[in-house]
Amino acid sequence: MRTTAFLLLIALSSLSAQTGWYKVSPGSGGKIASFAEDSDQNLYLLSADRIYKSDSTGMNWAEFRQLPDTIFVYFTINGNNTFFASTWGVTYRSTDFGGQWDSVFRFAREIVSKGNSCYLTDGYSYIYHSYDDGQSWNTPEVTTGSSGTEIVDMVLGPAGEIYVSDIFISSELGVNLSLSTDGGRSFRYLRNIGDLKHYDIIVNSRGELFVDTLVSRDRGQSWEAYTRKTIAGEFDVNHQDILYKSQYGGRVYEYSETDSSWKKILALPEGEHITATFIDSRDYYYVGTDSGYVYRTAIATGLEKNEPFLPQQTRLYANYPNPFNPETLIPYRIMKREKVELSVYDLTGRKIATLLNKVEDAGEHTVRFDAAGLASGVYIYTLKSGSFVESRKMILLR
Repeated sequence: MRTTAFLLLIALSSLSAQTGWYKVSPGSGGKIASFAEDSDQNLYLLSADRIYKSDSTGMNWAEFRQLPDTIFVYFTINGNNTFFASTWGVTYRSTDFGGQWDSVFRFAREIVSKGNSCYLTDGYSYIYHSYDDGQSWNTPEVTTGSSGTEIVDMVLGPAGEIYVSDIFISSELGVNLSLSTDGGRSFRYLRNIGDLKHYDIIVNSRGELFVDTLVSRDRGQSWEAYTRKTIAGEFDVNHQDILYKSQYGGRVYEYSETDSSWKKILALPEGEHITATFIDSRDYYYVGTDSGYVYRTAIATGLEKNEPFLPQQTRLYANYPNPFNPETLIPYRIMKREKVELSVYDLTGRKIATLLNKVEDAGEHTVRFDAAGLASGVYIYTLKSGSFVESRKMILLR
């Protein structure tokens, strides 16, 4: 399928006097339901029946795949680059980056994965388990508590443990928090959290479990308050273990350990609502809205505004789109300011073009390659930066 690139409106946001956010129009025109990232740090978003893909910067988006059904409500990618997309009735799975889709389950509200083990909830009593990367799903032997519950949230801890918060729909038992350490075969009751105001949960890389104003550092055995102010919304946590909460009404908050409080870092224009959030592997924060816009932090989250984001390693990313005709984008990042050479070769080793040969600053960069005048075929692009050399393939398809 030929992809269509969109000319994007990219501008620094001045929303409610805050700074440090970019506003991007991916071209979907509809509500953004989910974000995801593959192992090459390419970013994706779901809107209606289409997936849009971005280069590693998250600033340039294009339509990538049309899905095999009408309205999709959930999309994720696991560590094996397996794609899952769900309508209200069917969950589809793809192992070739969305080229071919197979129906594997009914509606999925959420899927979390570790290795080839995947866990799925449809929002009700059961947690379903797959041992084969989501190809088949078992009928669980137990529920999170008992029948008649609605699962509010499900998260994986760093050791693969599963935490679930669920509501007893027709009962005075309230809201329970449960833990499974055997892959969902059994769940252990931790505590009733019905006395709290919000039931969204999150686990950081240290295994600390957060719910509303409380934190547990021993897998739910004991609890203490980490803040006095309760904030509605859904939790996110970055790779520096900094907490965030997003609200449908258009606000995002960041937690400060210094004074144990939440501070507002984004307020959308009136009438615009948050429908999806995501923190990528480089700690950039993404907000999707019901009007089809994406807001992205200008620097990695958790850094001071005057502190530059320095990459941990030099890397050459996959070009996008690929296959392409006649233009494609080649993203890369470098650790420090130094001379960079980016060249394109044919399969005989003959240099076709030198796209870049100059000193660049540390950080993320993207170069556009125009293959007008070249024949269809496979080409190699190579990045040289200091002692670093890496090559990748790209396909020109006319």
